[in-house]
Amino acid sequence: MSYAILHLHSWRTWLLLGALIAILLVNREFAVADNGDYTRYNQPYVTHPTDLETNWPEAGTADHAYRFFNQPLFYWHAAKEQGASWFTSATIFWWVGNQLNRLLYSTEVVNLRYIGLPFFLLQAVVLLIAARKIRTGLVGAIATIATTLVFTDGRLSAYYNSFFAEGVPILALLVTFAFLTSRALGEQEQSRRWGTWLGWCSVVLLCLAVLAKRQYLYFCVPATLAAYFLLIGPSARPLRQRLLAFGAIALTVTSLLGLASFALRAGDASEGNAARITSYNALYYGLLPHSTNPADLIAKLGLPPTSVEHVGKPVWRPEALQFVENEASVNVRTFLRAIALEPAAFAKSAFTNAREIGNLDVPLGNVHGQSLGAPPVLVTLPSRLSTWLSGRLFFVVALGLGIVLALWRTALPYQQRLAHQLLALMLLAVLCADLLVSTFDGQQEARKHLLLGSIAAMLLYVQALWTLVAAAQNRQAGRLERRRPWAWGKMYGPSTLENSERLTRLLWAVAVAGALARIATVAFVPLEPISDFKRYFDVAAGFAQNGALAYHQWPFVSQGPTYPLFLGAVFKLFGTGVWQGKIANLILSLATLGLFTRYCAQSNWRPVTRLTLVTAFALHPGLVTYSVVLGTETIAVFLVVCAFALIRIPSRAHWLAAGVVLGVFVLARPQFLPAVALFITIAFLRSPDRRLLVSSCAIALALTMTPWLLRNHALFDRWIPVSASSGYILLANNNSANDQGGWMPLSSVEISPETRQEFTRANRAWLFEEGDENAKVLKWTPDDDALARSEAIRWIVEHPVAFTRLGVQRLRNVFLRSSTTMLYWPLGEVGVPRWLARATNIITTLSYATAILAIVFGWRGFWARQNDWFVLAAGLVVAGLGAIFVFEGQGRYALPMLPAALILCAVTLDWASNKLRTSRTREASSTPAASES
Repeated sequence: MSYAILHLHSWRTWLLLGALIAILLVNREFAVADNGDYTRYNQPYVTHPTDLETNWPEAGTADHAYRFFNQPLFYWHAAKEQGASWFTSATIFWWVGNQLNRLLYSTEVVNLRYIGLPFFLLQAVVLLIAARKIRTGLVGAIATIATTLVFTDGRLSAYYNSFFAEGVPILALLVTFAFLTSRALGEQEQSRRWGTWLGWCSVVLLCLAVLAKRQYLYFCVPATLAAYFLLIGPSARPLRQRLLAFGAIALTVTSLLGLASFALRAGDASEGNAARITSYNALYYGLLPHSTNPADLIAKLGLPPTSVEHVGKPVWRPEALQFVENEASVNVRTFLRAIALEPAAFAKSAFTNAREIGNLDVPLGNVHGQSLGAPPVLVTLPSRLSTWLSGRLFFVVALGLGIVLALWRTALPYQQRLAHQLLALMLLAVLCADLLVSTFDGQQEARKHLLLGSIAAMLLYVQALWTLVAAAQNRQAGRLERRRPWAWGKMYGPSTLENSERLTRLLWAVAVAGALARIATVAFVPLEPISDFKRYFDVAAGFAQNGALAYHQWPFVSQGPTYPLFLGAVFKLFGTGVWQGKIANLILSLATLGLFTRYCAQSNWRPVTRLTLVTAFALHPGLVTYSVVLGTETIAVFLVVCAFALIRIPSRAHWLAAGVVLGVFVLARPQFLPAVALFITIAFLRSPDRRLLVSSCAIALALTMTPWLLRNHALFDRWIPVSASSGYILLANNNSANDQGGWMPLSSVEISPETRQEFTRANRAWLFEEGDENAKVLKWTPDDDALARSEAIRWIVEHPVAFTRLGVQRLRNVFLRSSTTMLYWPLGEVGVPRWLARATNIITTLSYATAILAIVFGWRGFWARQNDWFVLAAGLVVAGLGAIFVFEGQGRYALPMLPAALILCAVTLDWASNKLRTSRTREASSTPAASES
């Protein structure tokens, strides 16, 4: 039987890495708003929100609307003294989170992200352990993916960043599901050996869930089942002994937890008052509206006959609150009597609430700063699907599935079958008990009170999914079919790698180190978009809002459209914000790193060469730090690596895809259009037998760029392939006032009187006056660009020596001062350490110097061997250096062509290694053999 070992090249590893990013970075940005219950629990930790003067603003004021229900408030003033609060087991997690907040954030301000951090950390650890133990194959893959999606659901984990006690039972339910799923789909001996810790963790959490709130007393049932499974279940004792043991465990767990729950809350008068309010809702807003004769039932209960006017109305009205205060018989005991007198009305009340089962769209405000918002789609897929399907039918089907799964005797070993059945039984118990308990508050916030039942129903559907797949595979074989783990991907074709598994692991270990560096950068480096990055942000935000690439109704043509479209799509799906862009960049950067590592691992370069390339790519300071920058660098590097991976395989589908990728890349970085065109031309001319293959790439490239070309022609009546900014850049960097080879504002540029007159005649003279340079760029037109280009070319022709000096200065800025011009943008707010600056200069300069050696000395041989990747890499490096020399020089401009430079480095390193080996072989052969003594 095959099991999941988290190899660095396994799809499961990257799935879990993405899950960790979602749990520890993305989901911690979401919380639930306060509905008034925070005050029950938060007084030992906080006093009031930092942006309000008091904890409970006067009703009807703007502060009151801001404080409650509208959106969560993350930042609170820390409590100086320990205030009184209701008892809840969630205090354990909140206390740990408060200590982490004091250690990592502030002693004066409490950030709820740290209050919830213990929940998130434990959830992440449990997911890693459980996923490791689930078998490979189709059934294991479905279970792993489904479990991961549930664990990364932002609507569920939003309760962790709050003072709602629901966080404990949510975590307990998820951990128990992961534990029993891993036992049901794991090897009996292997999972028994080291999975017990996870089992006892689930038992402890289930016990804490009982003590979280009084209505969660029913969690004694799951706690009993989990404890029985760990203590007795795997043994082969007689049925009678197992039943006696189960009874003893159930009696012990229920009595201890029940007594503890009641004893710890018995003396709390405020909790008693809250129980009377919920009793009113249970009677008048829940059961009585479904009674055949409400007045008669009220009389039998000994309640005032005039209270019939409250039937069907919630408690949050002045007259209802006064009634509850004056009438002592409105309590839980009276409600239980009403159930006994008219059970049909109670059943109808429960069935009314059942319409909310599965609906996880609890209207308490899920996104900070956005009224009644919700976390992004990609981290809420299970809850969104559950909400879409919610209703009484969703509940009835989940109930039926739970019964069938609990009784289904699958063809599994005893322990695995027991885990499977106990899991279904636990979820079924939570589903039914939560529905019944929700009626103890009537219809009041029924959706929130059915939160645990909705999660249990959703998990039952997940269990049913992989159970049905297992049954389909088990139909003829009599047991689950063993399958090999899913392949990483087919895009590379047969591997040319002839290396040891040790080298492969080493390459992926370096890649993981690079991934962790990128994650840490995104998590801890603060950054606000400025300059070009602010323009991308503004245009993308506009695209997300109105679907057009424009700036204040000025069509966007000053830069390529790829990154604004990508960022705009992210904003449209997940909301507009810097963090959304940073997370999207991080995902792109991690995908690029994995793809490049795979590319090197499957190459036929020498092991030292491959290790050098992966190390340089994974740990290059520019590639690491630009994961946080909202610019084209990250997506450009991703597209370049994709292009190299695709052209490696001589199939029409891959070259078609390469044409699309290269087209998107050119639309992001127009200076590389000549290199791409040259690559296609050379590939077409030198290999007549592959012209159809190359033609497909060229057609895909043209079709990718055509929509943008037609859009520009329709707007400006000019054929503009990518952008209309070459004249702007050329003029700003090549004029008599420029003496440092870098960009300068248009207001400082020296232009001829004739050209200034042309701009004045077109009412565009304001471009060369003091003002917002970003606005000038965004409002730059193709006509302006043509005038600026003519002026710059005229200056270059008249001043060739000065132009050459500026070009050399620009190259120096890129390679000898790359730490200043490259790392300034991502690390400007925190400062660039000296060692990091030196490392950046050394790595960048050596990479490109070695690449140039490969181009100069290796061109002829690689032309003869028809290495397409060499031609593309050489073209990208030459075009990039040429653009830097002519236009503008910043260290970040070296990043898009860095993968190409590193691939060319492999040529030089392998050539040097071969020369060294040949020299040693000749020396050894020329040495005379020693004579025997």
